[in-house]
Amino acid sequence: PPRNYTSLRLWLSTAGVLSRTHYDKGHNLFVQLAGQKQVLLWNPDELPLLHMYPAIHAAHRQSQVPLETSALTKSKSRLPLMDSSKPILAQLRPGDLLYIPLCWWHQIQQLDKENVSLAFWSCVPPRTKDPRHSACVELRLSRELEEYLDDEI
Repeated sequence: PPRNYTSLRLWLSTAGVLSRTHYDKGHNLFVQLAGQKQVLLWNPDELPLLHMYPAIHAAHRQSQVPLETSALTKSKSRLPLMDSSKPILAQLRPGDLLYIPLCWWHQIQQLDKENVSLAFWSCVPPRTKDPRHSACVELRLSRELEEYLDDEI
């Protein structure tokens, strides 16, 4: 059976802080304790639209779309595929809990002067026969292949 790795992180931030669009390797239970946040979520199937960094890059789980480019404004960026993506918008207030599934892309912006959040990750390898995880399995395999080819070339 796959091993389950868990971790917990307390996030403290101020208004205007924006995380780069990225995905996590595990399931994320995100609890908003104080302040408000705006979260944009993308299904893993939208990966080609998010301009991911190459597997050998230090930011390999992040989008190359500049932080100032909002997917909601549909601004014409230097990476135009992002403009056709369809993010889901979630507004978090104190006491809200958001489940971010494995390999779902997300971007989080702090809206209030004081923000406190708690993230709990559970990292279980996706099941290859579960259709809900097919995009995530495909993503992981393509990244491993990209890293392997880089080492061999």
